[in-house]
Amino acid sequence: MNRYLRAILVAFSLLLAAQGCLAKEWRGIAPLRSTRADVVRLIKQCSDQIEACAFSLAQEEVYILFSGGLSEKEEECARRLPPETVVFIQVWPKSKPPLNDLHLDKKNLKAIEPSRLHWTHKAFLAKDGLVIDTSRGKVIQLVYIANPWDAPLCPGYFEEPGLFIQSFRAHPPFSMSINCPTDAVRPGTRLVLRSSADIDSKRGPTWTVNAGRIIGGQHTNKITLDTAGLADRIILVSAKLSDGFSYYLSTSCKIAIAPK
Repeated sequence: MNRYLRAILVAFSLLLAAQGCLAKEWRGIAPLRSTRADVVRLIKQCSDQIEACAFSLAQEEVYILFSGGLSEKEEECARRLPPETVVFIQVWPKSKPPLNDLHLDKKNLKAIEPSRLHWTHKAFLAKDGLVIDTSRGKVIQLVYIANPWDAPLCPGYFEEPGLFIQSFRAHPPFSMSINCPTDAVRPGTRLVLRSSADIDSKRGPTWTVNAGRIIGGQHTNKITLDTAGLADRIILVSAKLSDGFSYYLSTSCKIAIAPK
């Protein structure tokens, strides 16, 4: 066979393979293939949060991380992706259906054993990038991650699928902190605050403040806080990281704003 014709056939075969390696979708949204605009259009959510968002639907609790919410150590991944690309999706079904109700081909499921899971939990990974957390045969959590074909866009990020399961039950207690400034801050300053926890979590906490305005980073590990108009005030900043059940981590700190 002519070597040029052979090269064309090989390229065509690779193209077919790529098209056949479909990403697992949640409501028409696929990690590394969809964007925040798709979420807004299809789900009518996340219109005002560009880094990450969390919301409740009739049958599901949902968390979505976008590329703008990746941490500094994941900058290479963020640079490779279009702005506001969906990175992963966590879903907690409120009804906790039996695993069999998902109608998955069990031949395509691989058992994974994240060390953080409670002994009653069993987790599985499907070939198309779906991570499933079960407890006593009930589906507790579904996490949609990149399939093996797309995952190299974010080198290393999807190597341990078990880390995408949000569960703190295995070895409590855990701790969490915020890097709040210890000195008084000039009013009008835009503060960048970071949270850290001694657990492996791919998602960030929900932040609240009693004054000021969070202008970026909600539901990630880094927020930007606007202190305009808060001269001589004390801001209470709180962060809460949930595992989707009854367990959560929380922490808070106080920031003094200097007089005018």
